[in-house]
Amino acid sequence: GFVIGGLLCTISNGLVVWAELHVASGLAALMVATVPLWMCVGEALVERRIVGGARMIAGLVLGSLGVAVLAWPSAVEPGVELGEFGRAIHPLGALALCASPLTWTAGSLLARRLPASQSSLQSSALQMLCGGALLLAAALAFEAPWQTLAEPLAPRAVASLAYLCLGGSLLCLTVYGWLLKHVSATRVATYAYVNPVVALCAGAWLAAEPFEPRAALACALILPAVVLVLSRPKAR
Repeated sequence: GFVIGGLLCTISNGLVVWAELHVASGLAALMVATVPLWMCVGEALVERRIVGGARMIAGLVLGSLGVAVLAWPSAVEPGVELGEFGRAIHPLGALALCASPLTWTAGSLLARRLPASQSSLQSSALQMLCGGALLLAAALAFEAPWQTLAEPLAPRAVASLAYLCLGGSLLCLTVYGWLLKHVSATRVATYAYVNPVVALCAGAWLAAEPFEPRAALACALILPAVVLVLSRPKAR
């Protein structure tokens, strides 16, 4: 519980949250989208198998390209100007973003080794409890969370937090854990490609955010990529 929860919830998610204080959210999204690539490498090294062959590789490349198209304009927002070569990137923030997909991959591959008879709900609950406890300890050690808690929370913020706890964490992590035991880890990791598309559609629907041509191009790349990764080659 502490090992997998620490890798998934504490280190991987914690690094992304901390990194976004120092680097652009677009760059963070781009690095998180490398999870399927690392998962493919991890399966090949740890489990000694390559799933999907050329079809899988093509899908991973296409999906990564789609996320890059989507994230690139906001990937260079913060930082110090470096003339015509763009902007500087916070080195520790970049390092955290590089480490996050690796720790998520390690935790996911370890979770695949859990007994198939163990309840996915029980596993995810234990992982979140352990990971949350470690995050709380880190917050108390390095931050001042009581200052934030002392401020009143807006109803919209409370609703968002409830959604993230129930839908984004409890439901999604439980389904993720179940899928890891029954499907290739690389195929499961394609959620990293789907998330930005869902966010775009939700933003356009719920918040009237503009759906730009760049977003349409990214979706046109990502959706076929997911189909390629999830589809199985026809038996001969």
